[in-house]
Amino acid sequence: MNHQFKASEAQTHRILNLLTHQRHLTSIDLLVAGARKRYCEAKITWLNAMIKTLLPLLLFLYSAQSQAGMFDDIMAWFSGDDETQEAPNTDPETESGTMTDTMSSAVKSAAAAATSTAVKAGMGLMPSVVQALGVTEKQAKGGLGAIFMAAKATLAPEDYKLISDAVPDISSYIAAAPPTNQLVGGAMSMLGGSAETTAAANLVTQFNDLGLGADMIAGFSQQAIDFVKEQSPEASSKLMGVVSDYL
Repeated sequence: MNHQFKASEAQTHRILNLLTHQRHLTSIDLLVAGARKRYCEAKITWLNAMIKTLLPLLLFLYSAQSQAGMFDDIMAWFSGDDETQEAPNTDPETESGTMTDTMSSAVKSAAAAATSTAVKAGMGLMPSVVQALGVTEKQAKGGLGAIFMAAKATLAPEDYKLISDAVPDISSYIAAAPPTNQLVGGAMSMLGGSAETTAAANLVTQFNDLGLGADMIAGFSQQAIDFVKEQSPEASSKLMGVVSDYL
C-alpha cells in the first residue's frame, strides 16, 4: 500500500515538474515572440526612417544625372585640380586633319566673300551708267556688253583676260549685248577690213539695235574705262585702245 502511494506521489511530482517546465517554456516562448515582434517593429521603423532620408537624395541624384551629366561634372570639379588634370589624348593626324578642314573652310569663306564683293562691284557698273547717261538697265548692260565683246574680238587673249579679271561676271554683260550682224561682218571681210574695223562696225550696229545712237558709244566707253581703271590701270589702257576712235 505504501509502495503504491509512493509511486503515485512520485508520478504526481513528475506531472507537476512537467507542468512547471511547460509553464517556463511557454513564458520563454512568449518572451522570444515578444522580442521578435519588437525587433521587427524596430526594423520597420528604421527602414521607414531610411526611406524618408534616402528618397529625396535618390530623387536629387536622378534629376542631376538627367541634366546631361551635371552631377558628374560637379564631382569631377571637386575631385580634380584644373592645373593638374591631364589633357585629353588627341590623335595628331586627326588634329591635323581638323586644322586643315578649318583652314580650308576659312579659305573658301574668304573666297566666297571676295567673289560676292567683286560681283557686287561689277553689278555696280551698270547702275552708274544708268545714272550718268540716263539709259535703261537693259540698254546699259547691253551697251557695256557690246564694248567688252569688241575688246574680246580685237585684243590678244592675255590682254582681254586683264579686262575680264577687272570686271566681275563680264560674261553676263556680253550675253546681254545684241548679236553682231553677220552681213556687216561679211561685208567688212570682203572689203579687206581688219578685226578692229569689223568690231567697230559691229559696235555701231549693236548700239543701234539697243535704241542708242553711235554718239552714245563715247559715254559708255568712258564709264567702262573709269570702272576698269579702279581695278587695273593696265586693263584700262587695253580697253582704251579698243574704243579710242570714239573718245
